[in-house]
Amino acid sequence: MKASSRDHDKGKRKVVKAPLGKGEPWYEIRKEFPTEKLAETAATSKAKQLSRAERRIDFTCKCGDPDVLEQVLLTFSDVSPEVSGQWIVTQAVHEYDAETDSYTTSGTAEMKE
Repeated sequence: MKASSRDHDKGKRKVVKAPLGKGEPWYEIRKEFPTEKLAETAATSKAKQLSRAERRIDFTCKCGDPDVLEQVLLTFSDVSPEVSGQWIVTQAVHEYDAETDSYTTSGTAEMKE
C-alpha cells in the first residue's frame, strides 16, 4: 500500500508504505496528502479495508430481521471455521412480499478484525 505527501519546505514528494499480505500486489492511493502523517494514516486504513474485503460474505435471512442494519455486528456460530465469528454488516436490504406475506433480510458483511 502506498500513499504520498508533499514536503512543502523542501518541495519534494514523500512516499509512505503500509504492509499488505505477503505476495499481494501493491495498491497506490493517487491522491497527494498535505502531510506525511495523513498519508500514513490513509495507507494503513486502505490496507485494512482491502484485507477486510477479502473476507466478505453475502447472507439472507428468510425470517427477516429489522435490526440488521449497516455497521451492526452479526455473530455466526456452529458453522464452518471460515464463517464462525463476528461480522460487520456493510449492506442490508429488507424486502416484504405482500402476496406471500413474507419478510426477508439480505446483505453483505465483512469479518471484524
